Amino acid sequence: MVNPKRGELQISLGKQKLTARLTIDSLIKIENSIGGSIVQIAQKLSEGKATVTEIVNVLTPAIKGGGNNVDAKQVQKWIWEAGLIEGMRCAGEVVTMALNSGQDEGNEGAEENPAT
Repeated sequence: MVNPKRGELQISLGKQKLTARLTIDSLIKIENSIGGSIVQIAQKLSEGKATVTEIVNVLTPAIKGGGNNVDAKQVQKWIWEAGLIEGMRCAGEVVTMALNSGQDEGNEGAEENPAT
């Protein structure tokens, strides 16, 4: 079962149902591999301008971070079988989750204390 508070989400890549999660280390690896920020890849994905290499470079560490033992070749195969649009959609979901998570990590049981 996925835990959104840990930045996990379930993605469907063709016939594959996978748990995905990006850590800060994997975000740094993605940024280094694409030569830009995670926000830039989010923009490219939303505009349909991300390359297949960028899609693979987002999905591979995310799928690995979800506890799956995969490599880039396997992810490439799944993207090809599912279609590039499906791969781009999944990468977009992963990046969106990464941009929206992390604030509550480790504080799952903490109550909010509004400023007074």
